[in-house]
Amino acid sequence: MFSKVILTEDGSSSVFSSIFNASYHSMHGSIQETDHVFIDSGLKYFHNQDEISIFEMGFGTGLNMLRTYMYWETQKINVRYTGLEAYPLSTNQVNELNYLAVLEREDLKDMFSKSHSVGKYSDKNDHGYSFSFKLENTKIENYELPHREYDLIYHDGFGPSVQSFLWEEELLQRFYCSLKAQGILVSYCAKGSFKRALKNVGFMVESIPGPIGKREMTRAIKTIV
Repeated sequence: MFSKVILTEDGSSSVFSSIFNASYHSMHGSIQETDHVFIDSGLKYFHNQDEISIFEMGFGTGLNMLRTYMYWETQKINVRYTGLEAYPLSTNQVNELNYLAVLEREDLKDMFSKSHSVGKYSDKNDHGYSFSFKLENTKIENYELPHREYDLIYHDGFGPSVQSFLWEEELLQRFYCSLKAQGILVSYCAKGSFKRALKNVGFMVESIPGPIGKREMTRAIKTIV
């Protein structure tokens, strides 16, 4: 009722929210944005670890989780993944998403469906490593973030002009405390006020090249134990 599935320039789906008057992904391409920001600049940062704990704020269409799962399939790494989504998609909307067709992975239909409808999923890859996932349908304001739990945070909420509190010091301090030492937060956002807020709560902030259509993105590292 308040959102509709749309297509982006790389041929992959996104969703447009009429509540926030914003799309869930870059119109230059959902898959290319996810791969660049969250997989290449986030997940692969931990290529030398054999276990990683991930928190995603803004589960949305489930694309970040899907691409994380597809990367995990080929790796010798255990993944624990928690997604948070305040406005879950309907079953019909999930079925409209074309990621599995675009990526030629229709064999993942059951996994992708369960991640939205059941909220839990677990699997083992050919190397014997595990992937465990759970989805929480609640607002970040009502969610108790565990202390020093995560290696990696996918910060993928609507932008500062839409939901400013997601990018301010109060929440970023909670994220900082929930990360392990040397943990990182990655985001498509490169707004100056966001980067200053990250620095104010203790992160070392890197401005790195962004996906197509964006000059920069942000990677923030918790350098202090």
